[in-house]
Amino acid sequence: MAWDVILGGSGLVALAGAALAHFIKSAIDSGFKEAQSRIDSELKRAEAQRRASLASAGPLDVDLRARRAAAYQELWRRTGALPRRPREGEGEGEREGERDRELTRDDVRRLLDDLSAWYFEGGGMWLSSEARRAYDALQEAIAAALERAGPGRVASGDHEAIRSASSRLRAELSRDLLSRRAQPDP
Repeated sequence: MAWDVILGGSGLVALAGAALAHFIKSAIDSGFKEAQSRIDSELKRAEAQRRASLASAGPLDVDLRARRAAAYQELWRRTGALPRRPREGEGEGEREGERDRELTRDDVRRLLDDLSAWYFEGGGMWLSSEARRAYDALQEAIAAALERAGPGRVASGDHEAIRSASSRLRAELSRDLLSRRAQPDP
């Protein structure tokens, strides 16, 4: 009869409830531990992949920067026909050869051909996205000037548009190479 009293009525329900609660808690704890173990394992794997990626990216980044610097130096030289200098007769004290001369249609055509040769001979593949946009803007300014130019010199507005686009391209090349960044403090 003692069992009837223990298992009878609310005692059985309480015992079953306690057993069920213990089972659920054990299942939840086990599930959380298993999930935490999987998360820890994935984090370790991701961390190892990131370390490997960084280790291999270092030499690639150095190589990219060296190749880009060589290509950009050549592009810088080729756009040097359009420096930011006073026009002929504007300003005093300029050294001989420092003043802009008026551009002719032939000059602009040679510049277009020269830039295209640089681009397709391999320089273009090293342009960053931003430098590529600046390069394209220069090409568009040149093409527009050629469309409007007569057989002689290029209009001063087109000259300025080409010079300005060339200057923006050189500024972007400098940004890519971090060549105008201030020297870090020791």
